[in-house]
Amino acid sequence: MRLIDDSEASPLRLIPLLTGARGLRVLSELARAGAECEGRNRFRQEALGSLRRAVPFDFGFVATPSMHLGEPVALGATPGLVRLLTRHARAAWIELRGLRGRAEDGVLQLLAEVASSPLLRLLQLDRRVAALCIGWLSDDSAAVVLGREVERGFRQPELELLGLALPVLTLADAQAADLADSLGAQLSPREEEIFSYLQRGYSNRQIALVLGTSPLTVRNQLARLFRKVGVSSRAELVGLAATCLRASGR
Repeated sequence: MRLIDDSEASPLRLIPLLTGARGLRVLSELARAGAECEGRNRFRQEALGSLRRAVPFDFGFVATPSMHLGEPVALGATPGLVRLLTRHARAAWIELRGLRGRAEDGVLQLLAEVASSPLLRLLQLDRRVAALCIGWLSDDSAAVVLGREVERGFRQPELELLGLALPVLTLADAQAADLADSLGAQLSPREEEIFSYLQRGYSNRQIALVLGTSPLTVRNQLARLFRKVGVSSRAELVGLAATCLRASGR
């Protein structure tokens, strides 16, 4: 495992990638998306697109501790790769956390020709992978994984650009958090609907009437929602949501 030797590249040709308009543009795009996007998943999708324009890659995804709860945010990934990432999400995150301490400035490159990595081998079940570039958000809540299939690796200025983007990416990611993100749990569409009625003071019976179901069903759905979020009552749930959203500035 090593960073690629970029001595063969022309320094004058690579400097604009780091300090020129392309680098400044991606930082600006990340900050804007954090302010405008509703929800982390939407922001992370746009962030991958912005990064791809500055640091070209064949596929990329955002890994998180909770990635096993749903499909990862990905760009350029085949359905097969998404299934692999979802199925092996816990193992992938454990490996990424282990690699974190070896990352200089929060960025690490894995080259397939020299690295022994379970994550690399997993991804190679779907496609050829020559190199991975991994950047960790400053709060360690997620890691951005970028992959190239045929090139020898990511050049040093590209790695440095990702390192510069990580603090902006971290702040924008927190700013984009919506209710589900703030609560630390991904709500289903029905759970979001029930929560919206809770905020307006509806009883279980009233919610059941609106949704066309029974009060018992609503009670069971609420119990699952409480367990998912880690509260014991509707008052705690509404209070927690209000506190989290105030903290995120929304």
